[in-house]
Amino acid sequence: MGLLLVDPDARGTGIADLLLVTAERAAISRGHTLLRVHVDARNQRGQKFYARNGYQLIGIDKGSAILLKRIISREEAV
Repeated sequence: MGLLLVDPDARGTGIADLLLVTAERAAISRGHTLLRVHVDARNQRGQKFYARNGYQLIGIDKGSAILLKRIISREEAV
């Protein structure tokens, strides 16, 4: 999909959560059921953000922490 970046001045405003939800909804609308994100392995704040949003760390590769999340549509959730 691409990069999701938030200006440091916007931290704590909820914009990162909104961007992530929007990206997840776009992925669901395209039929995806699994999302993978890469975060710099040194970026603990970023890793915690994704963990808080349901992503699980599966490993480190070439300096990137790799996190996965299974996403489901509302129809599947019912």
